[in-house]
Order: sequence, then structure tokens, then C-alpha cells
Amino acid sequence: MKKGTYVIHGQSPEPRLRSHVLRHPEAPEGHAYLGWDREGFWYPGAAKSQAFVFPSFTLAQRYAQALMADGLHTWMPVAVDFPSWIDPNAHACRECGCVETFACPGRCSWHAHDLCSDCAKPAQLTSWAVYDRPRDQPGQVVARRYVGVVPTEDVLTAESIDAVRALLPAGLHCLPRQAADSPELVECWV
Repeated sequence: MKKGTYVIHGQSPEPRLRSHVLRHPEAPEGHAYLGWDREGFWYPGAAKSQAFVFPSFTLAQRYAQALMADGLHTWMPVAVDFPSWIDPNAHACRECGCVETFACPGRCSWHAHDLCSDCAKPAQLTSWAVYDRPRDQPGQVVARRYVGVVPTEDVLTAESIDAVRALLPAGLHCLPRQAADSPELVECWV
């Protein structure tokens, strides 16, 4: 077994079907979640118990990416053990769980009886970003998995950069740090 820690939160036999909320990784824990008000607007700063619950990682990731593109912070899908707010009896996409009344961002359509047009597209790029002692985990070297530009809960930690590299999945290609990147970022692997 390799030295270091390998933590993957929120995994289940069918992880795409597990409920998720969106969490702002740098916000205080009590007010770090994305809520949905009665007028139909998103609001940051909700308590976990008031967060909007998505039916899947995929749908939460799509909304996180859309909100980030609109300049509304960085959002990270976090698995939860309570049911989605979306009606479980509604006609839903088998991959992301979207329904007629709550579609993917940008309004997907039905590609097949149980598959939305967004899920019929090719998958987004998955990458690992390696950080040397980031603010949220000082004293550790951390690799965090991203889907597109959205961070996930999947984290590898070790005491050195070489030790984290040894934990990364095989077959990845290293992209060096760029001048405009965060100072904690060491490199990315795709």
C-alpha cells in the first residue's frame, strides 16, 4: 500500500444518483451552502439544512459550473444523506436526475426517453490539481480532483509532493504551474 492518505467522500455504488448540495469551500461552515428561496432565486450563505439538494453529483456539478461562470463564487458538490428536493416520481434523466421542472443549466431537452441532451454529450475533462500547503489544509500537500472547473470532494494528501504524485491515478499527463496560477498550486494532472 502506498504511503499517504486517499480520501474519496460521497462514494456509493451508484454515485451519480446520490444527493449533493453545493458548498463554498472558503466560507464558514454554518453559512457555506447554496440555498433556493421561495421566489425562485439562488442565495449563498445558507445553512446545510437549508441548502438546495440536487439529485446527483452531475447535476450539482453543472449548476456549480454555471454559477461560477456568472461570477458567483467557487462551489463544490458535497454528498449528503438526505433526499433531493426534486420529486422522486417525476420523469427524470437516468444519469443526472434532471426533470422537466428542474432541467440542467441552459435548459436541456430529452435526447432519449430517459436521457437528457446534456448527458448525451461527451463527458467533461477530469483533472487533479496538486497544492503545496493550501489555506484549507495547511501543513499538507494536497491533490484535489476537478470535473471541468468545479472542485470535488475527492482529495489525496501526503507529506511531500512526490508522495502525492505517487497516489495519483496512472496514465495522467502533468501540466506545469503557470505564472497566473495561485501560489499554492504546484501542477495539474490530466
